[in-house]
Amino acid sequence: MLGKTYLLIILLLFAKINFAQDLTKPPDQLFNQLKVDKTNRDKVVTMLQIGDYYIHKPSSTIKKLDTAANYLQLALQLSKQLKNRELEDRSDLLLAKLEIKRGDLKKGEELFKKIIGRFATSEKKGAEANAWYAFAVSMLRTSYFSFNYFSETILLKPVYENKYLIALEKSEKLAILDKNVGLQCKIGLQLGYYYLSKDRLELAKSEANKLIALQGLRKYENGYEPYYLLAKIDIEADDYTRAMANVIKARTKADESGDGIAIGLIHKLLGRIYYSENNWKHSDQNYKAYIHSCEKFNRPMETDFLKYYVVSSLWANRGNMEPLHLLVKFKINSPYYNNYDKYIYYRGVASLYATLESPAKAEQYFATAAKFYDDKSITNIVNTYIELSEANIRAKNYERAAYYVKKAVDTGRGKLTFRNQKEANRMLYYIDSAKGNYLSALSKMRDFYRYRDSLADYRTRMSIGEYAIQYETAKKEKDNLILAGKLNLQMAESANRAQRLQLLANRYKLKEYEAMDRERVLQLMRSRFTLQEAQSANREKDNRLLRSENRLKDNELEQSRSTRNMTLAGFCMLLLTGGLFYNRYRIKQQTNEVINKKNQNLERLVKEKEMLVNEIHHRVKNNLHTVMSLLESQAAYLRDDALSAVQNSQNRIQAMALIHQKLYMNNDSSAIRMDIYLQELVGSLKDSFDRPYIVFCTDFDQVELNVSQAISIGLIVNEAITNSIKHAFDSDKMGTVTVSFKKQPMDSLCLVISDNGKGVPPQMDNAHTNSLGLSLITGLSRDLGAELTMTSAEGTTLIVEFIGETLVELKDLN
Repeated sequence: MLGKTYLLIILLLFAKINFAQDLTKPPDQLFNQLKVDKTNRDKVVTMLQIGDYYIHKPSSTIKKLDTAANYLQLALQLSKQLKNRELEDRSDLLLAKLEIKRGDLKKGEELFKKIIGRFATSEKKGAEANAWYAFAVSMLRTSYFSFNYFSETILLKPVYENKYLIALEKSEKLAILDKNVGLQCKIGLQLGYYYLSKDRLELAKSEANKLIALQGLRKYENGYEPYYLLAKIDIEADDYTRAMANVIKARTKADESGDGIAIGLIHKLLGRIYYSENNWKHSDQNYKAYIHSCEKFNRPMETDFLKYYVVSSLWANRGNMEPLHLLVKFKINSPYYNNYDKYIYYRGVASLYATLESPAKAEQYFATAAKFYDDKSITNIVNTYIELSEANIRAKNYERAAYYVKKAVDTGRGKLTFRNQKEANRMLYYIDSAKGNYLSALSKMRDFYRYRDSLADYRTRMSIGEYAIQYETAKKEKDNLILAGKLNLQMAESANRAQRLQLLANRYKLKEYEAMDRERVLQLMRSRFTLQEAQSANREKDNRLLRSENRLKDNELEQSRSTRNMTLAGFCMLLLTGGLFYNRYRIKQQTNEVINKKNQNLERLVKEKEMLVNEIHHRVKNNLHTVMSLLESQAAYLRDDALSAVQNSQNRIQAMALIHQKLYMNNDSSAIRMDIYLQELVGSLKDSFDRPYIVFCTDFDQVELNVSQAISIGLIVNEAITNSIKHAFDSDKMGTVTVSFKKQPMDSLCLVISDNGKGVPPQMDNAHTNSLGLSLITGLSRDLGAELTMTSAEGTTLIVEFIGETLVELKDLN
């Protein structure tokens, strides 16, 4: 009934909410200061302050950012005129931050890297580390609460995360090299809250513990922050015992520094811990202490505590509507609050509706909250579904409740915390009980108790009470110390009386000292006797030492004998090994001599064989020349066809004779250089026929062939040129005979002989002809395995394509 009454009041109040609020004006004193600044340096400093103000103000509009850009550009120009590198660097850094604030990460990153490169070149590790840190922090969403104290969650856009972590890593490495403990602490705090926002609690705890270790190296101004972070991590892990312990440590550090704002934040955290234990009274007291701290220091309240404060205050002060008025009048549209703060606010309102049995309104406000946050963690989403399920159970809408529990389990599959699993099983127990599924409800209840026991709820509640008592005890001890100071003032009045008593005591002590002197004399005598006994013991010890030294010398002598024997044995082994090596060396030398003699004999035989082959080729060439001479003599007595036949035979023999001449004149007796051979063959035919009106054109690649292929190619060239000279041209009519021998792809060769004469008669077929020359060409082509083609168009062209058996590409001789 009480819950429904509160719900009606909230509905009525929310119907009249007006969130409008005037934007905070820029600091007029900075603009006034700029008017009175006399030196350019002072003007630059003021301009930088104006730019920095607009960059870090959460509600800065595009127009205000443009204003900041103008002032920063002017500050940069004046810094360059002053040749003040420090002010120039500050101007560049703020301009880089401004571009990221505008949403242009690419341009902002380029400016930052330009500045960082300048620091790296000049080896300013400290400045470089600070620049990387500034780059990382500039990617955070601007929040009022991140000026001096970190917000509950790092305000980072998801698309910036990778660059953010890389920048912090580089900054940390440089800070370690520069031994900058303060910067290392800032980086550790950044990483700790980042990992906390991503539910990576172990990493967050590791960063917090590193901060505590760093504080031992140098005093850190915000000494409470590592313990404050550890307490938040423990709350997220449902470990309220450790959370209370760390809160007490944080409060101790805050008290030492006298930081009132930090003490207020710690009260807020204490309220959350007591809320988890349903200790509404203490939770309400601590939340009110936080609200009082915000009012005292003129500081806006954070949005994450509102839900817990309203619930705890309503239970602690039944009938008191003050917390509801605070929730309704909360100025969430203030420029102090960014989208994340609004997300937390509307989510808190939705949770309140869920607690007050209004699931429809809860869903509405959860949907509103989702519009303001684009990086919701799995834990937040699962908690939302569980709260919606509980709201529907309170409204007896069990089907809807089951739907949300299923979404919670599916969303957090494999990543549900013990607290999530405990609450999910509690919801399922209520749903199954309402539907009459008692066996399933009993199973869910067992699971609920199992997870609850795993969380050690009872031990946690007891420990929290103990830590609270410790805290109150410490506070009372502090008050007692103040009272003790007052008592000391009263005790000072009786100091004179104490001095008189002290004089009497001194006289008594003097008599005691005289007695002590007599005792010292006796002690001295006993010491002399003890010394004599010690001297006697030392002499005995010296004797034992001498005997030990003698035994040691005997051992050393025995060891030297063993060493000498080992040395002699090693020397003998060395001699034996050397003899074996020398013997093997002599055997190898003799073997090499035998092999060398055999190689010399083989070389001599090869040379003799080459000489014999060259002599054979020489004699064959001479014999062929003798035959040519005989044919020439015979030709003198012949006419017409007989003479022509003899001349053809003579040319054929000349072609073969050239082959043998090349063989015995070259070092290689198995291969013929075709370019040289063909050039000489064409020249010989030209001289033999003496036809000055016929021009010969040649084009040969440098190729070597074996003897059989070279003879076939030579005879084909001889027959083809002879036919062209005899039959292609009329008497005294100018003509051209072209001969080419070229290499083709795939190791093939192409011989082309063409003329621009009359051509071959159409009825002549090179495959069936009575011409001896064409028959010879056809047969030789077949021996080569060549493809023979003969065409007659504007003369005659003979093409022979074949694969060279001994095809050798020659290097360019030039």
